[in-house]
Amino acid sequence: MTTALFLNPPSKHGIAVVRDTLYGCWCKGRAKYMWPPLGLAMLAAVVEKAGIDVALLDSMALGQRPDDSLKEILKLKPKYIIVSSATITFSNDVELLKKVKSQLKDTKIIMIGTHVTIMPKETLKEKAIDYIIIGEPDIATKNLVVALENNKDPAQIKGVGFVRDNKTIITGTADIIENLDQLPFPARHLFPKEANYFNPLAKRLPYTTALSSRGCPAKCIYCTSVTLYGNRFRARSVKNVVDEMEMCVKELGYKEIFFRDETFTMDNKRTIDICKEIINRNLDVTWIVNARVNSVDDKSLRWMKKAGCHMIKFGVESGNQQILNNLKKGQTLEQTREAFKLCKKHKIQAVAHLMFGSPGETEQTVKDTIKFVKEIDPDYASFNITTPYPGTELWDMVKDDLDIRDDFSSYDIEKTLENARFNEKWCDLTTDELDTFYNKAYNSFYFRPKYILKRLIKQRGFKDLFRVATAGASLVGFTIKNRLKK
Repeated sequence: MTTALFLNPPSKHGIAVVRDTLYGCWCKGRAKYMWPPLGLAMLAAVVEKAGIDVALLDSMALGQRPDDSLKEILKLKPKYIIVSSATITFSNDVELLKKVKSQLKDTKIIMIGTHVTIMPKETLKEKAIDYIIIGEPDIATKNLVVALENNKDPAQIKGVGFVRDNKTIITGTADIIENLDQLPFPARHLFPKEANYFNPLAKRLPYTTALSSRGCPAKCIYCTSVTLYGNRFRARSVKNVVDEMEMCVKELGYKEIFFRDETFTMDNKRTIDICKEIINRNLDVTWIVNARVNSVDDKSLRWMKKAGCHMIKFGVESGNQQILNNLKKGQTLEQTREAFKLCKKHKIQAVAHLMFGSPGETEQTVKDTIKFVKEIDPDYASFNITTPYPGTELWDMVKDDLDIRDDFSSYDIEKTLENARFNEKWCDLTTDELDTFYNKAYNSFYFRPKYILKRLIKQRGFKDLFRVATAGASLVGFTIKNRLKK
């Protein structure tokens, strides 16, 4: 019998869903992404260090459907199941957990994530959920499991929510972890060996993900990343970060690392110091980071390239300055142009993430964005529909006007991210118009002869060609599927 099972639930829709502690969930199979569940591995490491027997079931990576996952859970008969959920997966996750609870009545189900942190009382209306963790989950989850193991009162644990005698008890928000170096490295040894983790943007496989810092001081009105980790940037030490990289490369055999930090380059001196340490240790590793366009400069990019960084993902969001201002993005179009220009100079691939349907969006501002993304000419572009998530300023602006069911099934992943459902509340475009522009953006960017030729020329061998072809085939299928829906 397993004591604590960390569960990455499957999707009832049969598509790959990327669950992420920072954002909850953001991708549903457009390019066949399959990431290791880093957030669960970080939690499992902390609980394991406390002497608790742990296991991790990545049903998503194993390609399990809900019934398959249920059978596996029933075999393990865990005392505790820890699940990370998001607004757009919540109803899907609860559906499976209800089936688990009906057969394992003594198993305690603990849910973490952005959704439960913002909507604790609503979450606890679901009888299948015994406990929730509110805020940064690492220490609070460990403390809760240890307390339950020792028959201690969970009401004494900060950052916990539960129902007792029909009364909802919330013990506050978990304390922020000031010294991130105190946390053990993620329990990657728990990842299933059969899992085929894939990222079409990864230059080398096998790859893994890592988190070198937490917190973001930006004020973007649509982002949920500060829900768990807050607005204050907290960074692990250079030595601690590179120690983990060295372990991943030399002990676990990884060749590439994708840093999931909201902004890896928040402190350029730290960035350069990490690069120097990677070089000093002669680590054979390539890596990817997220960054803001106003957080990179010529010097830091030069060192990043030397140390193996081959790609940076930027939140560009819009090609219209007024829309950026409405989103409180805190960046200018000129800063975006400069960042992409510098990436080209240092031969670092750049990805542009963009959104349609933001407050104030019009037909002209959408056209501005489509034109702008071609101007900056990123190596890859990702388009999404601006969606109001609980815990964001955008949500607070419109929540009273939204028709949302208690179980958040109206936010189900099949109905959001790539579908305009709520945007008419704050912009001048209809749902159909936004959906049309969304599809047009992908077609006009990726199916340009110039772009296709550039991508083919840059491939250095069969592995690169296979990786890009796999992602491309998925993109074509996604485009055809969307057209058929119309």
